[in-house]
Amino acid sequence: MKFAHYRSIASVREVLFVAQDAVRVEHFVRRPDGHWLLSDHSALDAVVELPAIDCRLELARVYDKVEL
Repeated sequence: MKFAHYRSIASVREVLFVAQDAVRVEHFVRRPDGHWLLSDHSALDAVVELPAIDCRLELARVYDKVEL
């Protein structure tokens, strides 16, 4: 499983999985205690905050030209 591999890398603080066949983004953030927090986004008006790289990801833009 990809996420298990990413979790094993100490420097990885965030992981993002983007579905190609539906509006769905899973955002995992490593908390200071080492546990991972999942935010699941499935609406085109959703915005995913990526604090590790100081970025905002608008799902409407991600899926702009995707036929679902």
